[in-house]
Amino acid sequence: MKTLHQLRNIVSVILISMIAISIVNAQEKIPPPQKKRDLIEAQKVAFITQQLDLTPKESQTFWPVYNEYQDKLRDLNKAHRIKTEAYAAQQNPTEKQAEEMVDAQIVHEQNLLDLKKTYLIQYKAILPEIKIVKLYKAEADFRKFLLKQLRDKRKEGIK
Repeated sequence: MKTLHQLRNIVSVILISMIAISIVNAQEKIPPPQKKRDLIEAQKVAFITQQLDLTPKESQTFWPVYNEYQDKLRDLNKAHRIKTEAYAAQQNPTEKQAEEMVDAQIVHEQNLLDLKKTYLIQYKAILPEIKIVKLYKAEADFRKFLLKQLRDKRKEGIK
C-alpha cells in the first residue's frame, strides 16, 4: 500500500514539474512588452536605414534628431490618450465635457502638425528632400508591415 502511495506521489511530482517546465518555456517564447518594443524599434531602424540609403555622415546626424522626434511624438500621443481615456470613462458626459474633448482633439492634431513642421525643418538641414520623402514613405510602409505581421499572427492563432 505504501509503495502505491509513494508511486502516486512521485508521478504527481513529475507531472507538476513537467507542467511547470512547459509554462516556463512558453513564457520565454513570449517576449515581455519592452522587449517587443525594442525589437520593433530595431526593425524600424533597419527598415528606414535601408529605404533611405543613408550615408554614414547622414546617419550620424539623422538618428539622434529622428529619435528625439519619436520621443516627443510618443509623449504627445500618450498625453492625449490619457485625456481620451478619462473622457471615455465618464458614464454621462456633459455638453461642456464633450466640447472640451472635441477641442482637445483639435489641439492635439495642431500640436502634431507643429511638431512635424519643426522636425521637417531639422530634417532638411540633414537630408536631401528626396530622402525626406522616402522617410515618410518608409514610415508608412513599416506601419503596413507591422499590421500585416499582426494579422498573420492572429490568423495563425485561429487555426
